[in-house]
Amino acid sequence: MSVRNTIRVAPGAITFLMLALTAAYYPWRHYGSWPAYVIVCGFFCLIVLHVALVVIERERMGFLIYGITNAALYLILGEACLYLVTGDSL
Repeated sequence: MSVRNTIRVAPGAITFLMLALTAAYYPWRHYGSWPAYVIVCGFFCLIVLHVALVVIERERMGFLIYGITNAALYLILGEACLYLVTGDSL
């Protein structure tokens, strides 16, 4: 797999891994859990990858739309995952 293909797939993989981490850690949740930091750092990695995709790809508009929708989905699901992992309301 080339670097370009890896960068194309990575944002979706980060979103899926966030959901898998939440599902795995949910039974042992408590306030101030370490997966909360992973979820927040994952969002920043997601943004960096989407900016890189918009810069290096030729179809910029398509990857911009992909980035906006994936970031919005990550924010919505990330808020729910943060609540499930920490047990704290936002």
